[in-house]
Amino acid sequence: MSNQRRAIAAIGFLLCLFLSSGLIFGAAPPAQASIHAYPDTADRVMYRSLRSLRDRNDLSWQLVFFDWIDRGQIESIHLRIVGFPGLELARSPLELSARTGQRWQATDVSATALKTGELPPNAGEFDLADVIRELQEDTTIDLAFALASGDRIELTVPIAIVREWRKTIETSLDV
Repeated sequence: MSNQRRAIAAIGFLLCLFLSSGLIFGAAPPAQASIHAYPDTADRVMYRSLRSLRDRNDLSWQLVFFDWIDRGQIESIHLRIVGFPGLELARSPLELSARTGQRWQATDVSATALKTGELPPNAGEFDLADVIRELQEDTTIDLAFALASGDRIELTVPIAIVREWRKTIETSLDV
């Protein structure tokens, strides 16, 4: 191999090493949580995390975790579950189980929002205040709920999303 080819190969190797070291040593920014604030009044703000998941039957679900803060105090912590395309939820409690062994039933609080038209039939809203208070660590959570058709839906919420839910609460209290 000629000296010129060796020099080109060495430069190519050093260039690849330099570029890959940027990726390895943190050139890419860390992932950010998808938490947004929505002011309602001067004293009342909603903080929200929005994520989409698919169940075991490949049906699409949107999870909207949100809390209302009024004058620096938590007013409510809810999870809204929206099914696509147009899957109507039964009006029953949401069952939650963590990989830590903890289990909960979250009350369906959809009634008022359904009557006012704020919530469509393919959505349900559940009170998660007790769940978040009792949840000791970031862990995968399984959700189970029924459809109006009688079918049972099971969704697995990954640790990253549970961490984001907990971060939503921290963010809203830090402001």
